[in-house]
Amino acid sequence: MSAFHITMKAALCALALSGLASALPAIQQRNANFDDLNAGTGVTSLTPVPDPYMGLDFDGFNVINVGNAATGVKPQSGDQVGVQYILTTGVDNTATLKTAGNTKYFALQEFYFGCVLSSQETLAGVPTSCALTLTGKRNGKTVATQDINFGSGLVNSLTSGNLLSKDMKRVSFDGRFQAVDEVSFELTSTLAAATSVLYDDVRYVTYSY
Repeated sequence: MSAFHITMKAALCALALSGLASALPAIQQRNANFDDLNAGTGVTSLTPVPDPYMGLDFDGFNVINVGNAATGVKPQSGDQVGVQYILTTGVDNTATLKTAGNTKYFALQEFYFGCVLSSQETLAGVPTSCALTLTGKRNGKTVATQDINFGSGLVNSLTSGNLLSKDMKRVSFDGRFQAVDEVSFELTSTLAAATSVLYDDVRYVTYSY
């Protein structure tokens, strides 16, 4: 049995156990890769991710075309990525995925991410270490948390001959964020105010009634 089917089964069990599955939901697998969105030209342009996007509101997330930039974190797929940038999300260092429209709950499965030092002038910064705390909620109550981190990868960069760019890191959640209606991404690093977090291939399942 594939990991996808295991995840779907676990999600339906979570819905049933939490009393949320009063009717069979419409289930849709999603992959938010941001390549189908209109992004500004150049690495200085931030365009908010439109709400809703693929069944969710991406509050505090922007889309940017990084293309083949010589520095920074490389997209996992295509040329565009989602970006959480502190100067666009307020003073709490947090961006949030929320249900929208007919979507009642979702299950966050995995995504790729990386962090760069940046400023108001550019997002094509040098890769940097960062740490985030993800918090999943259902009906206002916290049901899951997980800490993740991204390393600057100096040793790996030395082996590739490039100190200024780095591949994204994949994180998966093994059923932790099931049947949630909100997941917040809090940047907890010391240099949060000067850090941008780039995301690609955000995979999740939405449940609509």
